[in-house]
Amino acid sequence: MGVHACDRRDVATLEQPDWPTAHAPTLRSATWRRWLGAILISGAFAAVLLTIAPPELIVDYFRNLRPRTLVGPFLWLVLGGLLRAERLRILLTSRPPLGKLYALTQLDKLVGAALPGGLSEAVSAWAMRSVLNTPIHLGLMALLVGRVFDVFVLLSLALFVVGSGLVALEAYSSLLQGSAIVLLSAIVALGYVHLRSPRLLATLLNRFAAMQRSPSRTGNVLRRALELVSEAIDRLPSDRRIVPIIALTLGMHFTNVQAVRILLAGEGLDFGFPAGIAIFVTFVLLRMLPVQGLGGIGTTAAWWAIALAALGVPAQQAIVVGTVLFIAFYVLLSCLCLTALPFFWLGRRSRRDG
Repeated sequence: MGVHACDRRDVATLEQPDWPTAHAPTLRSATWRRWLGAILISGAFAAVLLTIAPPELIVDYFRNLRPRTLVGPFLWLVLGGLLRAERLRILLTSRPPLGKLYALTQLDKLVGAALPGGLSEAVSAWAMRSVLNTPIHLGLMALLVGRVFDVFVLLSLALFVVGSGLVALEAYSSLLQGSAIVLLSAIVALGYVHLRSPRLLATLLNRFAAMQRSPSRTGNVLRRALELVSEAIDRLPSDRRIVPIIALTLGMHFTNVQAVRILLAGEGLDFGFPAGIAIFVTFVLLRMLPVQGLGGIGTTAAWWAIALAALGVPAQQAIVVGTVLFIAFYVLLSCLCLTALPFFWLGRRSRRDG
């Protein structure tokens, strides 16, 4: 068993034209609430951070970050983008060109940093439809499956480096380790069930979705969400393709950790690779919280600061360096999107010539 194509009934259900139209007011209302909440969260977090770390200190630290320090992280992230694109190519049954997928993955990372949680995947799926003619629900499923592998690999690495004593967390140790163990245990349990019976979880979710018979908009949205999650599970590989996907995911996050370590070294914080894993995984776990600011303002710096404080960096320095990382990664992600432009241009030219 592997990645399953939808049967005719599922495709018809997913592509019903009246569903988005019927629920547009509900979706618009939820979107506006999410944007407003993100703005308020950004303001609150930024205010708290600036009371601990004055802006002048942040500016001084950012000036110490030399432009050449960004070269190494940029190259590592280019490599990581290629690995992510190849993983996405495996997850998509149409096997689109690697160059276009590279361009889309770099766009996905910038969008993910800028938009509140949940919206970034929707925008990336829409971009996949525009560039690759991939149906939105199929692109969204591939992105969600990729996220599952990200969490699985990162949690496994973090628990290994902390459990083996390679890294000692000086703060939030019990909370972070407990959260990681719970999440990883859930993923491993679900993965075991999926490997033993690839259709079981999807079938159970479909049955639960069929039980949601409420004619209200909320009930219909819940039913559709359950059906989409069911299809995502149905598309999880259950054959030997899992091995290259996990290998590519490991390679991707190796490049991410290396980029973070180089940027931290530019601010005078030299961490080994195990500590870099702990910092990056803590940041990713915090990014999964439903509390995210608009464009990551306030919250992203706070998550980096908490990750650094967990390894003993003083609070004020952690906040300052976290803010520098927030700005530096925006610069890097914007530059990475520039590397994607030739692939978009070539794609448009080939369609025009064809």
